[in-house]
Order: sequence, then structure tokens, then C-alpha cells
Amino acid sequence: MELSTMDRPISANQLLRRRVLIILSWLGGILLLAGLVSAVRTMIRPTLEADQFETATVEYGLVSETISCTGTLELESRRMILSPATAVLQETKASPGQLVQSGDTILILDQAGIRKQLSEMQLELKTLENRLQKQSLAASITRLEIEHQRDLNKMEIERLQSVWKDEKTMLSMGGTPPEKVEQAKQAVDLARKELDITSAKNKLKLAELEVTGEELQLERQKLLQKFADLRAQSQQLWVLAPIPGVVISIDAEIGSMIQQNQELVKISDLRTYKITGKINEKFSAQLSSGGRVNIIIDQDQSLEGTIGNIRPVVESGQVYFDVLPVQKDHPRFRPNLEVELRILVAEKSNTLRLKDGPFYDGSKKLKVFKVENNRAVATEITTGLTNMNYIEIENGLEEGDEVVISDVSDFQHLEWIEIE
Repeated sequence: MELSTMDRPISANQLLRRRVLIILSWLGGILLLAGLVSAVRTMIRPTLEADQFETATVEYGLVSETISCTGTLELESRRMILSPATAVLQETKASPGQLVQSGDTILILDQAGIRKQLSEMQLELKTLENRLQKQSLAASITRLEIEHQRDLNKMEIERLQSVWKDEKTMLSMGGTPPEKVEQAKQAVDLARKELDITSAKNKLKLAELEVTGEELQLERQKLLQKFADLRAQSQQLWVLAPIPGVVISIDAEIGSMIQQNQELVKISDLRTYKITGKINEKFSAQLSSGGRVNIIIDQDQSLEGTIGNIRPVVESGQVYFDVLPVQKDHPRFRPNLEVELRILVAEKSNTLRLKDGPFYDGSKKLKVFKVENNRAVATEITTGLTNMNYIEIENGLEEGDEVVISDVSDFQHLEWIEIE
């Protein structure tokens, strides 16, 4: 019995050929469909309406590159309050950790010690004034004695001159020898020399008395100033806060004796601040003392600062450093306020730049769309420094070019886009 063609068994080779044909048919269909989609996308080109995207113009200007981190505001400095006098601590009006305003009383000192010092100083002043009076009387007596002695010396010189004159007259008449005339002349010369020497000595003596008087007067003035200062201290034995701040410590106990100028109170200065910044250690090489920092208080306010001390120890992968704001008393500052810090790491002052926008994905090389008449034409560019405001254009664009800075990720496969 013969088998019909339909009843004959299919060989393995035939089955394989059928399967290959089916697969090739499917692949051809997929490729055909992809080609049709591509053709349709090419024929139906997307368009942009002018009010649906934002553009910016390439220009020359400053571009600075920064790295961001965070910082915490802290009080910058502390003030040490010294004791105004030697006294006993009588009472405390504030305690460590307490907020005080300028002029608030912190401590009260006992006046007993100052009263004793004032009494002793008054006695010293009285003694000094007595010495001044005695010195003044002694100077007056000395002047009178000097004047009297000078008058006596002058009278003696006049007498001797008269004798000399008489001897010369008698010599002319032959009544005396020349030797007596010479002796009379020598007596006059000797008297004049003695007067000159005595006058010089008296001048020195008077000058010495004058210096002694000036020294006593100066000593008196110094003592009077000390007395006035001590009296002022006696009226200022309330230790007051010189600035608004927080009391850090009080370095004395009630009843203890405190010496003048002894450190009494440490108080933080609420008027000026610094910032303690922290940054991941992998960026620590970008830090340098004196480096510029932009301090972001909020979206609308920022100010400049400089990097101060950089701590050499890494803590939990973070490097800590000080930032000194240009305006240390900014009205928005308060303790423990967290701020953003943008550390300047590079800067170019006159380079091609483009305003930042959603089009920029951080790539060094990317495709942008440059506006030419009614089209946005794809253009390859190379970027340089970047920040939150501008992107440096190293090549691909020129000054004056208008570029779409809106999101263009959906059009990256196109060479140009129609603008309506």
C-alpha cells in the first residue's frame, strides 16, 4: 500500500528549514516596522513653540567653580572680665550659661578693702603735701640767703675797689709804693672770682631745689590720680557685662579675696560669629587658608567669607575648618544656624559662558541646540568650569550665540528642531 504525499513523514532537515524561514520572517517584519517608525519620526519632525522654552546668549564674563559643603555658626570670640579692684566677692547675679545683655550686673564686690586703701592713700597724700610745703619753705629761705650773700659780696667788691682807687691816687702823689697798688688790684680780682663761683654754686643749688619740688609735685599728681582711680573703682564694684553674650564661667567663689585685674568672668561675644565648616576628606586638598567662600544663608541672601584655620585631624571622614565672614555681625546670624558653604576652587574672569539650565547634564561634551532663524540646530560643545549660575564654553559656541537652555533630552536624536 502506497502512502500519499500528505501522509509522508517530514524529515528533520525540512523542519529546521521551516523554523529558520519563520524566524527570518519575524525578523524582517521587526526591521520593516523599525524602518517605518524611523521614517515616520523623520517625516513628522517635532516643533517648539517660542513660549515653551528658554534661551540664553553666550557672553564673556566671570565663571567660578565651587564645591559645596555645610557649616554651623558659632560665636567667634570670648571676652575676659577682670576685677576692677582688690576686694571680696560679695554676691553673684548671673551664672554660667546665662544670657546677659550689655550693662547687666554679673558680680558685686565688697567695698571694705577699697575703703582701707583709700584711707591709707589719704594719709600718704597728707604726708606728701607736708613734704611739699617744707620743700617750698626751704627753697624760699635758700633764695633769701643767696640774695643776702650776693649783696654782701658786692659790697665787699665795692670796698676793695675803693681801696684800689685810693692806692692808685696815693701812688700818683708818691705816697705809696707800687706793690700796695698791685695788692689792692689783686684783692678786687679775687673778690670778683669768689662772687662768680658763689653765684654759680647758688644757681645749681636753686636748680636742685626746683627739681626736687617738681619731683614732689609729680609724685603728688600720680598719687592723686591713683586716689581718683581707686575712688572711681569704689563706685564701680558691680561687675557689669561689657557686651551682650553668654556667661561661660565665673572664676571665683563668694567670700573669696579677689586681686585687682584678676580674671573673674568669661563671656562669649554675641556680636560676632565664625562658621565651622566640614567637608568630605576626599575634597580636603581643595581647602587652603585664605581661600574664598560664599556663605548661603537662604535663597535670597549670601555673603563672602575666607577660610581660616584648617584642622589637621580627620573625624569620621570629615575635615573641619573655620570660615570667617566678611560681615561677622550679620543680623541673620544666630548660634548653631546651619548654612551652605560654596568653596571657590577655580575661577576665570573673562571667558565664554552660558547661563546654566536643565539642558546641562554635567557632561564635559554634550549636544546643545543653537537658535538660527526659525530652527534650533544641534551643536556639539565642550564645557569647562561650572557653577550653579554659569557654564564655561571651551569650544563649539561663540559670543552672541543664542542657545536653548530648557530640557532638550527628548530631541537628542535630531539634528535640528523647527521653532514656531
